[in-house]
Amino acid sequence: MIIFIILFIIVIIYFLIKKRNAKKEVARREKTEVLKANKQEKSRQNAINDNKEQYSFDSWDKDMLEEIIEDEPCRYDRSNIKDTDIGKNVEYTATRLTFKRDEIEQLNDGDYIKIHVIQDNATYKMTKREFYQTFNNVVSSKSYREIGNYNYGKTPSKALKYLI
Repeated sequence: MIIFIILFIIVIIYFLIKKRNAKKEVARREKTEVLKANKQEKSRQNAINDNKEQYSFDSWDKDMLEEIIEDEPCRYDRSNIKDTDIGKNVEYTATRLTFKRDEIEQLNDGDYIKIHVIQDNATYKMTKREFYQTFNNVVSSKSYREIGNYNYGKTPSKALKYLI
C-alpha cells in the first residue's frame, strides 16, 4: 500500500513538473515573439526615418519653396526644351529581373529604369540612384561589371518596393 501511495505521489509530481515546464515554454515563446515584434517595429521605424532624411528639406529648400509658392504659377513653352534637357529613361522586357549595364550606366542618377519581367508578370521602375542604393550587390558583381548583365533567378523582396 505504501508503494502505491509513493508511486501516486511521484506521478503527481511528474505532471506538476511537466505543467510548469509547459508554462515556461509558453512564456519563452511569448517573450521571443515580443522581441521579434519589437525588432520588426524598430526596423520599420528606421526605414521610415531613413526615408524622411532622404526627402527632408534643408532651410535653403524651404526658403526657395516659399519663393516659388509666392510667385505666380509658371507656364513653360515646351517647344524650346531639347531632348537632352528632359533626361534619358530606359525601358526593356526580360524573362527574369535583369539589369543591363550598358543600358543603365548611360543614365543620370535621376533618370528612370523600367523593367518588364515576364516571369513575375510585373513591371519595376526605379531611378539609377535607387538602383545603386538598393542593388549595390549587383553593381559590384562580376557578372554586371564584366559581362554587362545580371539577372535574378527569383525576384528578391527588396525589388517589391519598385513594383508599379
